Amino acid sequence: MSQKGAGLGELLLFDAIDRTSKAAQVVSGVSLVVDAKPAAVEFYTSYGFEQMLDHPLKLFLPY
Repeated sequence: MSQKGAGLGELLLFDAIDRTSKAAQVVSGVSLVVDAKPAAVEFYTSYGFEQMLDHPLKLFLPY
């Protein structure tokens, strides 16, 4: 059964952002980086991720 459209990706992304932002405070991290599939770029940009100019499938979310 397909889970596409059920909101699981959003929940997983929010969990990852929460966990990595907490870790970033301890180790002085500055952003979360994802290596996206072409079909997922729009998903990540809708949550504020920015594409790297030289690698458009790598996106980052600054803390």
